[in-house]
Amino acid sequence: MKKRILCLLLCLAALLWSPPASVGAEDDYLPSLYVADTVWYKDKSLPLLRNENNEYYLPIQAFGALPSVSVVIDETANAAMLTSETNSFSVDTGNGTIISPDGDSRIGFVKEHGTAYLELYATCGLLDLSFEIHVYANGRHAVRINDGSGVLNIASLLRMFAANEGTVSRITGPVSNTVYMAHHVVSDLGALSWAIDNYCENGIGFVVLLDANLVLVESNNVDFRTLMTELYHLDLPISLFVYEENADMMTHYLREANRVLVEVFHKGTSLCTSTLWLSPQEESMIESFGFVLTNYSVEEER
Repeated sequence: MKKRILCLLLCLAALLWSPPASVGAEDDYLPSLYVADTVWYKDKSLPLLRNENNEYYLPIQAFGALPSVSVVIDETANAAMLTSETNSFSVDTGNGTIISPDGDSRIGFVKEHGTAYLELYATCGLLDLSFEIHVYANGRHAVRINDGSGVLNIASLLRMFAANEGTVSRITGPVSNTVYMAHHVVSDLGALSWAIDNYCENGIGFVVLLDANLVLVESNNVDFRTLMTELYHLDLPISLFVYEENADMMTHYLREANRVLVEVFHKGTSLCTSTLWLSPQEESMIESFGFVLTNYSVEEER
């Protein structure tokens, strides 16, 4: 219970502290690099680079900003090691040579702003990360890298950080899945409270399968808002589901619930869990709205 109270106090402190919106504001600034659910904190000094061949390069430190990726840099030896949950590799930060037991190879590499930059596609492939490329309405490009810890869809991120939802293209790389051994179905306030208590007491991660109807019905309920604020600050992945008879209606309610989450908490989710068998066409339809389908399934209790 003490851990639960501490979690709640931290949530309230985060809500109460909010820097003035005008501080550091630049009317023409649009983030170029998103890491999971936030903007790369050195985006203004070490931004995304794109060359004439439409290749994207990210500062090597940006990969280390992901929770499951570590980057160790040895300036003296001109070397760096990047490690994810599934792979690791060493790279010469002077010329981009990858050093491995199978023999040396090369990766797309440039040196800008005194920093080593690595090519997006190859690096994400080696570390099993997902990525998204977006083009703002004014033609500027942005990249989002993710290790599965980021659950917001790109529209939410743009609304939060760029005040700009206009995109003219979307290219998505292979999606890596953060694997949890457990999941908890949340269809009422009691189950939501229990899930929070369970994590605060045990610290063992799980996927929260959140009923879209709970969001839609209880969105103005003070207890629901308090619990959801607490849940978001625990950084557990949230996957929406809803009991519906067909994929069209299921998708409709998933989108409506996610819209409410973004409006109320300024944070939604890109994960959803199907309660139906879906055809490849129906899966594509759901994914076209920015959702990623989980491998779980939920059966309605009769």
